[in-house]
Amino acid sequence: MISHHSFRLIPKLMFLMALLLPLEVIAEHKIYFNGSLAGNKVVIKVNGSNRILARGQTSKEGIKVISFNRNEVLVRVHGKRYRYKKRSKKGIALNDEVIIPFTDAPAIGISGYYVDGFINGKKAGFQVDTGATDVALTLRDARHLNIRLHKKDRIEIGLAGGIKGEGWRTTLDSVRLGDIEIKNVPAIVIKSRQNVNVLLGMSFLKELEISQSKDKMILRYTPP
Repeated sequence: MISHHSFRLIPKLMFLMALLLPLEVIAEHKIYFNGSLAGNKVVIKVNGSNRILARGQTSKEGIKVISFNRNEVLVRVHGKRYRYKKRSKKGIALNDEVIIPFTDAPAIGISGYYVDGFINGKKAGFQVDTGATDVALTLRDARHLNIRLHKKDRIEIGLAGGIKGEGWRTTLDSVRLGDIEIKNVPAIVIKSRQNVNVLLGMSFLKELEISQSKDKMILRYTPP
């Protein structure tokens, strides 16, 4: 005999099953990338069937292609990003959040949010500045990163104390913090040989959701 208590449990069980369903759907999709490209599209195998998809396109199984190259493809499934390496049967779940602790060390002249990341695939140290319009780096950084500067992109910039300086406008191929990577980021190169952190301004941060407290800053990326 089924008790009245059992009937009351049924809606709760159905609710829990509904919560678990998206995880089961993700698990049952077998995605395989063999590195094949078709023009500006990528060929991925989903549950044994080939799908030819362009950037931003979604398969009938609900798998959206975010980006790809010959070695890997980045997809979104139920709002979560996964990276599939060439000839790998298992995707790597990406973290859409970066937590940056506040550093306060006035004795050595350091106060703010500092984090390591990558510019054009090379390691760089950043200071996050939500008041800066662009990502800003020195000429020394630009040379280290092999960034090509052109005379036509030369500009005059204002420095601290009302001093005028020389710089260049450029576009960085990519800027990455953790698993968050933004392509084609506008930046300014300042004519300086000082060894300072790259200023991470709004040309990168505008793509993210920012929350801030007295001891940390959280950057969240919402996949397109």
